[in-house]
This record gives sequence, structure tokens and C-alpha cells, in this order.
Amino acid sequence: MFRVSYRQLVKDFLFGGLCLCLGMLLGSIPLLLKVGTDPFDEPSSYGIWMGGIFVVSGLISFLKENRVWRWALAVGLGFPIVVVLAIILHPDAYSLFPLTLAFSFLVALPPAFAGAYIGKRFV
Repeated sequence: MFRVSYRQLVKDFLFGGLCLCLGMLLGSIPLLLKVGTDPFDEPSSYGIWMGGIFVVSGLISFLKENRVWRWALAVGLGFPIVVVLAIILHPDAYSLFPLTLAFSFLVALPPAFAGAYIGKRFV
């Protein structure tokens, strides 16, 4: 029915990995730059997280307009992965693990999908 080449599968897999790495990079910037304060208490952290994820998802969907939900999901999952790694490295800093993780999904996924579909609209 559908013929998919292995070369295209590998390209999509590598592009998805790049999207995930970009999402992780954006998610880690406020966590690495915190100086004595919780990054979840700083409004500038949300600007970096939400604005950066929105812009990156929009640019990626502008470049590769097919299956934008994949790229949005890959970029959006980067921030929760970074939060899980931060909780593993500093378990005493995060007392409400499940709520922090759920909140990181709420912060990352809506801007990722919004950016991706708005970026696709401008193609």
C-alpha cells in the first residue's frame, strides 16, 4: 500500500532526534542559569520555555511541513525530559515530583503544537 524507503525513515528519525535535542536545549537553559532561585518561580523562565518552544516548532514545521505533529511532539517532549533529569540529579529540590512533571507537560506541549501548526500555515 504505502512504500516508505529506509532512507526516508532514517532521515525522519534523525530529524526527530534533532527536534528533541532542541527542545531539551530550550528546556535546560533556565534550569542551568538558576542562581539560588527556583526557575519555576521566575517569569523569564516561562518566556524562554514557551516562547522558545513556540518559535523552534514554527521554524521546524516551516522547513518540513509534513507530519508536523511529530516534530511538535519531539520539541515539546524535550522540556519534560529535562525536568525528569533535573529531578533525578537534585531530588531534594523538587518535593512535588508528579505535579512538577505534569506542569512541565502543560508548559511545553501547547506552545509546541501551536507553533508547529502556525508555522505550517505560513508555508
